[in-house]
This record gives sequence, C-alpha cells and structure tokens, in this order.
Amino acid sequence: MAATWDEVSEGMEIPTLKKNCSTQQLVVWAAGSGDFYQIHYDKEFAQNNKLKDIIVHGALKNAFLGQLLHDWVGRNGKIQSFGCSYRAMDYPNEDILCRGIVTGSTKPTAGSSSTSKSGPRTPRARRRPRARPRWCSISPAGLDGISEGRDRGDLVAPFGV
Repeated sequence: MAATWDEVSEGMEIPTLKKNCSTQQLVVWAAGSGDFYQIHYDKEFAQNNKLKDIIVHGALKNAFLGQLLHDWVGRNGKIQSFGCSYRAMDYPNEDILCRGIVTGSTKPTAGSSSTSKSGPRTPRARRRPRARPRWCSISPAGLDGISEGRDRGDLVAPFGV
C-alpha cells in the first residue's frame, strides 16, 4: 500500500521488500546494464579474485532500493532522486531485504518567491508559484542480508506528490 505525504513521519518504517537473485536474473541484468564483469557469472574467476562465489551486481541492489521506494510512494508519488553506498557483497540465491526508515522530512510551503541580483522577480501571469519539494530522508536500514545481518546502505529520497 502506497504512503501519502500526510502519513509520512519521522521514524516511520518503509515496508520491507524481499529479493532473492538467481543466476539467471544476474545474466538478464548483465545484458540490460552491459556489466559483464566476470565476478558476476564466472565462479572460478570470482574465486580467483578472493570471493567465495559470484556476486550480485551493486547496481541491481540499487535498483531493488528504487523498487522499494517506487512501491512505497505509489502511482501518485514521485521519487526525485535517491542513492546508496555499497558496503558488502551479496551472493545469488540468498535473501536480500530492502528496508528503510524515515529520519526526517520537510513539508512544502504554500508558495515561493525568487530573487535575483536586481531584486525580487515578478512571476509571469502564466506561471504558477512552485511549492518547495518534499524531502524524506531514509536511512541505514538499506539492504540487509538475512543470513549475516549485514547493514548495507544509506538511502536519501527526496520525492514529491
């Protein structure tokens, strides 16, 4: 169920998204992203690079976080931007939990004005005053591997409705 802006509050948990990548999903992601680095599909190559197995693409995990936010804000919401940091590796056929907690937000103001070096600007008749964006900080629940309980990432998601 999508959250409305009026429901968002500090400390609110975003519903968890559980993912489990198969090696087939990694191949499809590699084809779509162009990331054919062998650590994502060649077990021997990965092990020769001191990894225990092939690993899930970091950008795919980032996409999972995008899906988490997209599902949370729903059809009427808009994600302006978000990002994450990669802190640990994940392996195929292991559960990955995507989570988030709202750590702050700012409500939009009723109108805004702008100024320039020559003083306040007068908006043109056709322009509507723009509301300030609604910001929602979501942090370090990020990606969490169930098996080892690793804390994976930070996520900041300004969005508008």
